Amino acid sequence: MRSFPYELAMLGDTGRIAASFKMAGNLTIRPWDDPAANLLVVIDPSDLASPQVGALALGGEALPQYMVYDPARQEVVLNRLGFGDDLMEVIDVSGFPDLRRVRRHDAVDQPHAMHLLEGGQILVTTMRREVYTLDYETMLPLSRVAVPTWFATPGFTFTDLALSPDRGVGFASTLGTDVVRIDPRGEGAVRHRGRGFGAGEITHHPSAPRLYETDFFQDSLRVIDSRTLETTQEVALGFPPRPVAVSPQRDLVAVGDWFSGVF
Repeated sequence: MRSFPYELAMLGDTGRIAASFKMAGNLTIRPWDDPAANLLVVIDPSDLASPQVGALALGGEALPQYMVYDPARQEVVLNRLGFGDDLMEVIDVSGFPDLRRVRRHDAVDQPHAMHLLEGGQILVTTMRREVYTLDYETMLPLSRVAVPTWFATPGFTFTDLALSPDRGVGFASTLGTDVVRIDPRGEGAVRHRGRGFGAGEITHHPSAPRLYETDFFQDSLRVIDSRTLETTQEVALGFPPRPVAVSPQRDLVAVGDWFSGVF
């Protein structure tokens, strides 16, 4: 069974880690596609010699991708991308290692990176350059911001979405030429600034006005002023980076090598 990990998510203060696994053919290489490979896995690594693992077979061909965790409900919301079959899965992890699907909803088209907001809402970006606010209970859209493209500016599709510390502003990394600033409430103009053709993932410093964006076309890490969208520093890495995380207590940024799987 060919199964590839897609995303990891920490489950609050439980110390557990959720991982989405998708079938390797990506709905295009059919000999590698096996719906049994579409899984949600939760791992408790507290005993490294014998970690406890729970797994839920998701069924169907839609590919498991991004997750958010609601600690109050002890639920993982997982989006799935298919050909005309886009879904939101709500999964109860309170009985770990037993995982239980609570409900399944049709999703907005081509759902991608997600964030949990206060007040029972989920922010989700799509591969169509849209940002939706969804109601947690129904998964129905409460608001939508669409970002048009002008000759590949600002980008063909969003590759990741970061939030400001107050969770009021979104910053999208794109497959294309720009980083994009969006108010998820639809207020104010969409702003964007070119930074050369690239794509990657993006995260916001928890207190300083800085974005960290990886670029797996240009093998670099970019530091961006989130107020002006100006690039203040670019670091050549010598490998194609994808994931990025910041540790402000240690003044460090961690970057993952997309192909080798090494941080």
